[in-house]
Amino acid sequence: MDMFMKVNDISDFDWYFAYGSNLCLQQMRMRTDFQGKYFTCKLSDYKLVFNKRSFRTPGKSFANIIPCPGLEVWGVAYSCSIELIDRLDAHEYVAQKNYVHHGIRVLSKSGESFRALTYVAGSDFICTKSSPAVDYVKLMINSARFHNLPENYIFLLQKDLEKLELNHD
Repeated sequence: MDMFMKVNDISDFDWYFAYGSNLCLQQMRMRTDFQGKYFTCKLSDYKLVFNKRSFRTPGKSFANIIPCPGLEVWGVAYSCSIELIDRLDAHEYVAQKNYVHHGIRVLSKSGESFRALTYVAGSDFICTKSSPAVDYVKLMINSARFHNLPENYIFLLQKDLEKLELNHD
């Protein structure tokens, strides 16, 4: 079952949902010159996975989301414009199909629903035999703390980090 909304025109979206390293506000500002509004939110019935293959670093992967009833992915919705998405597309290698645009619905902490654009790994970049860099997951954890994401969600990210550090040594 495909739970993503088809994206015909990125101008139809006022919000971009970040769940990976783009949780980092400083990174978003460096990549896109972002100066707008943002809020913490969740994406219901999805799971965070690290199965987006790096095309630069063999054996490494990045964050992705997949439909998974009953689970949730926490992140940040940033106000967006066509220009912001164009800049972000260059960093996410959308032209090369590393990530593709998908429309989703997110819920703010107050329960308000918003349509948002997000990035999902392109089918040619899905992998099973790789893992994210330790620093990548640490950036996600620090950013999750900065945005006051729920402690139980941060705990899950920390568990991912612990597994990486055990396998890294």
